[in-house]
Amino acid sequence: MPKATGATVKDVPADALIRAYAAHIKASGLVREPEWVEYVKTGPMKELPPSDRDWLFVRMASLARRVYLRQYTGVGTFSKVYGSRQRNGTSPAHFRRASRKVIRHCLQELERLGVVARSDDGGGRVLTRKGRQELDTQATRVRAELLAAIGASAASDGVSAVAAGKGEASDMVPADGGE
Repeated sequence: MPKATGATVKDVPADALIRAYAAHIKASGLVREPEWVEYVKTGPMKELPPSDRDWLFVRMASLARRVYLRQYTGVGTFSKVYGSRQRNGTSPAHFRRASRKVIRHCLQELERLGVVARSDDGGGRVLTRKGRQELDTQATRVRAELLAAIGASAASDGVSAVAAGKGEASDMVPADGGE
């Protein structure tokens, strides 16, 4: 198998990258979890707080990815992005923005870690060199894991490497010789 070369955030699935970067942030031990983390809702449209114990790290990783993809984005825009529909029982549903306090806290922690910085132009946050480096490192790791999983699943199916995506459908020959 060829060695995995560098990958960027755009080269890997968002969910896999966010999970990996959230685990990285948590493992670093540098992020301070506030005491309100287990009680707070992520917005007025939610009935309960998140059930995932690590939801704050996931939100931070998601915000870092979004800043990577679109620089100069502020707290107000992120509250629109993370907002959702509020169900009002028998009344019509309406869109509600997400909690700006949670987003602001996550961005401040990412600033403290040196991943993002406030824009000098006065509009939103930008990714720092360290932040781009960390996210690209995680993307490369995720890509390598995905390629290894694809290689392992192709081998366990009993299909040759040609059938694993390197050839045409007519080239697909089972590993046992077709018998």
